Amino acid sequence: QQRKAIIGANLEDPRIAVVATDSDGAAYPALENALASALQAQGFSRIIDLDAADSGMRRAFLALASDAAGRKSQLTALLADSPCDYLAVVKVAKDTESLDAVLPGLHKTYVTCTARLVQASTGEITWAGTAQGASSHWYAGAEQEALTNAAKTLAPRLARGAFRKAADVQQHIRLMIPQARLGSASAARSTLEALPGVQHAFLRSQTSGIYTIDLDYDGTAADLV
Repeated sequence: QQRKAIIGANLEDPRIAVVATDSDGAAYPALENALASALQAQGFSRIIDLDAADSGMRRAFLALASDAAGRKSQLTALLADSPCDYLAVVKVAKDTESLDAVLPGLHKTYVTCTARLVQASTGEITWAGTAQGASSHWYAGAEQEALTNAAKTLAPRLARGAFRKAADVQQHIRLMIPQARLGSASAARSTLEALPGVQHAFLRSQTSGIYTIDLDYDGTAADLV
């Protein structure tokens, strides 16, 4: 309950989605479930299923994430439109040894899971980590065993990293506000940096009379408003 209170106060009970995929775009739901369960155990109560929240969002994300050409701008735009505040992205790399030539169906698998917790609105990486797993036997279920072993290491580390983000009072906030409210760019920075709790203000863009400003703030977006 204390952890839930901290998460609610400092991060406004954020929505988190988990996506695990390999370079071919294949998904790993069991790994995703293990990570989601660890986040829930840490006090995060709003775990989002991208398929349920936005039809087609998950498929579009997987397609872009596995694109060898790396359409980074499209992936960034997709993140900004996602129905979640944070996205736990896991890339799975597999190496499989096979005894099919001698005993069909026997395999041994090694996996490396590289994970990042990304703030969807800004693309900021708030936590990153890697875990490895291997199957202990040569058998048809080797891949699942390797993923399970990797999840045992990765899941608690991801959950702790997410909670440390929640426990950190200072947040990165993106403010969109009419230019008429703040005046010139220098006046806007001076006004914002004079507010209690604001550490830095960075003018990211000015479009159609709207300032987009990133700032570090000791509190939540609601506190700033």
